[in-house]
Parts: sequence; C-alpha cells; structure tokens
Amino acid sequence: GKSYEILSHEGTIARLNPDGSTLWVAGGQGTGAGQLNAPVSLVTDTADTLYVMDYGNSRISVFDGDGIYLTQIGSFGGGDDELRFPCDLVLGPVSAATRLAGDT
Repeated sequence: GKSYEILSHEGTIARLNPDGSTLWVAGGQGTGAGQLNAPVSLVTDTADTLYVMDYGNSRISVFDGDGIYLTQIGSFGGGDDELRFPCDLVLGPVSAATRLAGDT
C-alpha cells in the first residue's frame, strides 16, 4: 500500500516510498491555492486522488496521486458548502469527500 505523512506544523503532506524515504512533498504553509495550514487528515480514492483536511484554512484541498494540486472543497463559514475548523473526513460510496466532524 501507499504511505503518507502529514507534517501539520509545516503545512505539508508527503508520499513515502516503501523504505520510508520521501517520494514527493505537496502543500506548504499558507492560505493560497495548494497551500495548507495545519493539515490534520487525508484519504485517497481508487484513482489515488488525495483529499486533505486543512483545519487552519477550513477546507479540503485536493491533490492528484503525484501531489499536484487540483482544487479545494469548501471555505470558512457556517453556510452551505462552508466548513468551520473541520478535523476529519471520510470517503462515501460515491467517492465524494464528506465532512465527518468539526465545530459547526
């Protein structure tokens, strides 16, 4: 299987080789597209797309299997399609990122 490491204090995620060495690093501390601010969890789908729960930016950042930024889901707030400090996520049966827990 594939292994990933979350370096929340650096705002990065890394994919690891079987020997534990780093294959690639994605993200980087910040609020811009592709940047992360306290990532706390991630899941992958069957196409190796990564969904990263970005607690500090109150969004889900989406990367391809090579760590290339694709898009984001959500933004800070309390309305539809808005998140408020989400902390975990799961993939549903239709491979859609779903917020599991957070401050609402």
